[in-house]
Amino acid sequence: MTRLNKANLTAALRESKGAVSIAAKRLGVSRRAIYARLEQWPDVKEIMEDVRNEVCDVAELKLYAMINDESHKDQLKAIMYQLDTHGRARGWGTPPTTQIEVRAKVDTATKVDVSKLDDATLLALANAKKDV
Repeated sequence: MTRLNKANLTAALRESKGAVSIAAKRLGVSRRAIYARLEQWPDVKEIMEDVRNEVCDVAELKLYAMINDESHKDQLKAIMYQLDTHGRARGWGTPPTTQIEVRAKVDTATKVDVSKLDDATLLALANAKKDV
């Protein structure tokens, strides 16, 4: 196992074009170990981000060159994947979304005058009862 220091981590990240999994495999360490060191060494983290930006630069240039060339249709998917995953800071891809589901318990002892509820509300209550 290689001792993880700034020099060999920087070299591995440059060789792997910023791919942490590949760098970890080359160094014989876990991805978690690399991410921990990147938090300790902001200068190395910046180098990784620079290398990833270089890859995005190349992907953007390839995309511009291929955009009207039908013979490269299969390669476009790979380029778009790169830009969608690592080019978000440049506006590529869709921003990640978070969905939250909230369920609340209803006090069944509460009495409601259902004669005053409209049909939509009654239907929603009936469907909610099925979900509980």
